[in-house]
Amino acid sequence: MTARKRAELDTVRVLLTQLGITPEELLSNPAPREMPTFADYIDRVAEAVTPGTRNAYCESRFAALRV
Repeated sequence: MTARKRAELDTVRVLLTQLGITPEELLSNPAPREMPTFADYIDRVAEAVTPGTRNAYCESRFAALRV
């Protein structure tokens, strides 16, 4: 194991301790694997930006990217 890998593991251990999470809890509660589609993501971005930004990029461009 490299020194960098050891340092990264130490960092993760410290973070988990600060959050009060055990490694066993992480293994028994895996994160969901669902990923949004590109079309879903574009819709979220379009909804999140200001009207000015949306106008600058034009709704038609967002519509063209929808699958």
